[in-house]
Amino acid sequence: MKDTNKNFIYNVIYQVFIFIIPFVTTPYISRVLGVENVGIYSYTYSIVNYFMLCGLIGINNYGARSIAIKSKNKDEMSQEFFNIYLLQLILTIIMLMLYYIFSLFIYRYNLTIMLIQSIFLISVAFDINWFYFGMEKFKITISRNIIIKILSLILVFSVVKNSNDLWKYTLIMAGSTLISQIYLWIFVKRYICFKKPEFKKIFSYLKPCLVLFIPVIAYSIYRIMDKTMIGYIANTVELGNYESAEKIINIPIGFITALGTVMMPHMSKVKNDEIKDKISETYKLIFFFTVPMCFGIFAISNDFSNIFFRKRIYTN
Repeated sequence: MKDTNKNFIYNVIYQVFIFIIPFVTTPYISRVLGVENVGIYSYTYSIVNYFMLCGLIGINNYGARSIAIKSKNKDEMSQEFFNIYLLQLILTIIMLMLYYIFSLFIYRYNLTIMLIQSIFLISVAFDINWFYFGMEKFKITISRNIIIKILSLILVFSVVKNSNDLWKYTLIMAGSTLISQIYLWIFVKRYICFKKPEFKKIFSYLKPCLVLFIPVIAYSIYRIMDKTMIGYIANTVELGNYESAEKIINIPIGFITALGTVMMPHMSKVKNDEIKDKISETYKLIFFFTVPMCFGIFAISNDFSNIFFRKRIYTN
């Protein structure tokens, strides 16, 4: 439980850092790029996000759980890692090919930005966050995230200067994600040894991954499809307004996400007769944070948005 508390503190520190970043970047990006370009970025990112989800198909949750269960046996854990990762790599390559076909031949919307956004999908091929989550090595992933975000923040303020720099902003966001995923491979050899992937076995992981993929898809429909629908039905200006407002809402949500990220590998090791008590404790902690946040945002939303955005984003 001591490690769980430590990991939660690491995640809270990171979420505080994430809390600060939107206060710095959102007004600047809204002003420099303009609300329409913010909408274009949000719309194209929502599209590539569907392909990213299908490339992982629940592997983040399944992989973290599997690694947590086998973390005490290095050989078994290593074999599990390479089996799961091979499945992830195959699925990501398939999704990448489908995305290029979609972007180049089916839906030719803002092609330059769509192609740059594909870097996000490429980064999925290198995404092994689930391994560190399963090992409960949150310090590595959090320190990585902080370093990369600081560097990307510096680049945004140094390079993005006007509305013509949307491609630069997209490249910085997508490129920093790719670099952050590759960075994690530096440390993985500390915990595992190379094992030849068992090709016949990897597709047996599909069924449990798909089961865990169902809630991921449900959550994604709630989190992503709204942007896709607004961008398609309305216009990118309306979507830009929506995107800027949502970034503020995502700040307190991050604190709750931190708790869930920490608890998942820990819950995998809990005995069946203790699960109900652990779930009850977790829900109490979540409600302790969410209720004050909800009423607080509701109370200050109008005045805060006027001050924070200086009413710029609401003008066409």
